[in-house]
Amino acid sequence: MKKSTISYEAVAIGCSAGGTDALQQLLPKLPATFPLAILVVQHLHPQSSGYLVQALDKSSQITVKEAQDKELIVAGVAYFAPPNYHLLVERDRTLAMN
Repeated sequence: MKKSTISYEAVAIGCSAGGTDALQQLLPKLPATFPLAILVVQHLHPQSSGYLVQALDKSSQITVKEAQDKELIVAGVAYFAPPNYHLLVERDRTLAMN
């Protein structure tokens, strides 16, 4: 069998408000040494408090945080798009909010 030469740098997850349960099951099971960045865009109310991100960060071995504009993407971190924003990846591997 031929070995694949494809390498991945990130996992992208898109979900609606109902995806919270799946995220609460998935992210805490990832090891601290998870080798990819995770980019999450979830449909949230524009005035969302950020509680989900904080709770997932506390229950996970990886860092879970709200993405910041122009932030460099790092493996082993789950980046959530802020409420009412899309998350874009620039060619220089930084994040952009749209």
